Amino acid sequence: MSTATVLEMDSEIEGQPLFEAGAEFIDGVWLERNMGTKVSVISSKLRGKMSVHNDLFDLGYIVDNEAGFVYPALAGGRRRHPDTAFFRYDQFPGGEIPDGWTSFPAALVVEVVSPHNTAGEVERKVREWLEGGTGRVWVVYPETRDIAVHFPDRHAVTLTETDTLDGEDVFPGFHMKVASIFPPFPRDAAG
Repeated sequence: MSTATVLEMDSEIEGQPLFEAGAEFIDGVWLERNMGTKVSVISSKLRGKMSVHNDLFDLGYIVDNEAGFVYPALAGGRRRHPDTAFFRYDQFPGGEIPDGWTSFPAALVVEVVSPHNTAGEVERKVREWLEGGTGRVWVVYPETRDIAVHFPDRHAVTLTETDTLDGEDVFPGFHMKVASIFPPFPRDAAG
């Protein structure tokens, strides 16, 4: 289960909590994000496939869970770290990549559900990302081997292992078999 750690405020930016990698700032406390190895492998596999596609078509930037977000839709000063996010180049004001927290939404956010996440936590994250202007949220469920694709109008489509994930207009040209990110991978199955 997530654990809460209260941190002191950063004296350089009064009233702003320090950045803590691998944790999210929710309701005044830092909550550790304990992904676990299986979830981390799945997240890395998907991010790797996204990165290859992005490198081929030069669409923008892919960030991992070290990138932090803080913007108005993240009410109450929440700070979030998606497992993966994609930005188009044109999303960066003046073309500059921020050094610290990102104050605007990504085009696409990926959340991989860990055994410690509750349904309420996942729903809250999806709602915050979409209300903040994120174009699509992909929620990966390792236990059921599904991916739920959430749209700004609040509808969602669940893809199973036999389906293909499509980047649509937010990550153009990207297509991936859902099963390809879940272990065992071909090398694992070969023995």
